[in-house]
Amino acid sequence: MMAWRKFFADGEAAGFGSLPVSRHQTIEKGHGRIETRQALWVTDLFWLDKKLRERWPQLAGIGIIERGREINGAVSVEHAFYNGSKG
Repeated sequence: MMAWRKFFADGEAAGFGSLPVSRHQTIEKGHGRIETRQALWVTDLFWLDKKLRERWPQLAGIGIIERGREINGAVSVEHAFYNGSKG
């Protein structure tokens, strides 16, 4: 969803301010490559547009997983976005 992509891009650029963000990162090296994964999860959704909150009343949090891979100097990055619901 574009709102999630923009939120995480803007948040990373600004350091997320005082917004609580859960983070986890792994780095794996082997077989001539380096793989990095970073997961971010946010449950404080006050910033979310009112229309989206009304459309998704059970929304409890949103997340992103960024996967990076470097093989022989060539770098690729993928992003996957997730949302979690209450109950």
